[in-house]
Amino acid sequence: MNVPEALVGAHVSRITLDERVRLALTGHAARGRTRLEAELSIAAGFEVGDPVDGFRRLAPGSRVLLTPVLDLFAKTVSRVTIDGRGALDVRFDDGTCLAVAPHPSVESWRLTGTGFGPVSART
Repeated sequence: MNVPEALVGAHVSRITLDERVRLALTGHAARGRTRLEAELSIAAGFEVGDPVDGFRRLAPGSRVLLTPVLDLFAKTVSRVTIDGRGALDVRFDDGTCLAVAPHPSVESWRLTGTGFGPVSART
């Protein structure tokens, strides 16, 4: 699976919560030029948290219960992995992790934008 290494160094610039959880990621090059603009769209259950405070299982569309996602705002991506099943793991500079497992009947996550090729749980 194509792991978008270009996401490393990008920061969460916008969060949208509706029937999906959407994270806008922006990466800048030298002199502030935008090198990457991406949207991570999550349509299935996922986990967010860290090893110290623990992880919370969340679901898109669950409104107030999604407040832990707001803590991702302005964090910087430090690592992205996608396993052979399509599970996505995004690590941030402060140790926070966002993990999305594949779902048997829906595309659990999709990553689109400029500066890398499109990637999804079904790629």
